Amino acid sequence: MCRDAIRSPSLKGWSTLEVATIRYLLFESSFLLIPILIVAQYILLVVWLRRRTRRSKRAMLVGLTLCILLPAVQMLVVTDRERIRLVCQAMVDATEAGDIEAIGEHVAPNFNVRGLDRKAFLDGVGKALNRTHVEDASLSHVEIEVAGNRATVQFNVRCRVIAPQDVEYVPLSAWTAIFERHNGQWQMIAVDPRSTPFFPFSRLEELIR
Repeated sequence: MCRDAIRSPSLKGWSTLEVATIRYLLFESSFLLIPILIVAQYILLVVWLRRRTRRSKRAMLVGLTLCILLPAVQMLVVTDRERIRLVCQAMVDATEAGDIEAIGEHVAPNFNVRGLDRKAFLDGVGKALNRTHVEDASLSHVEIEVAGNRATVQFNVRCRVIAPQDVEYVPLSAWTAIFERHNGQWQMIAVDPRSTPFFPFSRLEELIR
């Protein structure tokens, strides 16, 4: 089930941050939702045991129903943010496997970074992977901001890189990517590294040559 299939009530008057927090809690974070539901249900149970009124019993039953339904809904609903994170993870996995074709599935036809188009980008990645071997790649610190059919994603990647002559190093790289929705699929239209003390690059051209 896709989030777009769910028509939520009007949230007029709510801030963007509040709406994003609610969506994250309801649809993306079981680690937060389940403990909150358990605590809320415990409080409702204590109130019912003390008062034994119809209202407290009704509240307890409603809370119990939500404890069952909300986690089930969370398992069924896939938000745009989750879809984009899955795409990022798939690209990291494809890079580790050296699978340029799989990487290309997630790169949009209109990809362009200061004149570097999709073909040049994939050719450059392919040449880089031919010179080195990537192992133990992992994605972390993923921050996603979705605005309609476009999303800005910041993330880190840590991996082991084995270069010629078996020189091995473990870089922690930081990236900013732009994604667009094409025919229902999120694809990358631009990406640039972010300079860090351990990864001193700030332009894609410095890595794709």
